[in-house]
Amino acid sequence: MSCRSISTAISILEDFEKKIDEILSEGEDFRRKILEVAEEESRKIREKIVSEIRIELDNLLRNIEGEVQREAEQLLKKADEEAKRIKDRFHDKINEIINQVLKILLEGES
Repeated sequence: MSCRSISTAISILEDFEKKIDEILSEGEDFRRKILEVAEEESRKIREKIVSEIRIELDNLLRNIEGEVQREAEQLLKKADEEAKRIKDRFHDKINEIINQVLKILLEGES
């Protein structure tokens, strides 16, 4: 091999090495861009999931709140009805006691 052939081979190898370096550099740039896009998409998906979960939780809380409100209203209604029954029984008993006292007083006068 002549000196010129060796020089040409070295030059070709150097050019080949530069091309390989360029390809590797472009590959790293491409890899970095893919990772950036993947991270951004992952963030968007995570935000969307969190948003949907919040909406679902809000709906669930509203439903639970409505159920609790209805149950509370039913309990209050039952409590009012029971209070009315107790009041009515109290008045009935008072009337019975008054009638008994009047009966005793009237019998005592006779």
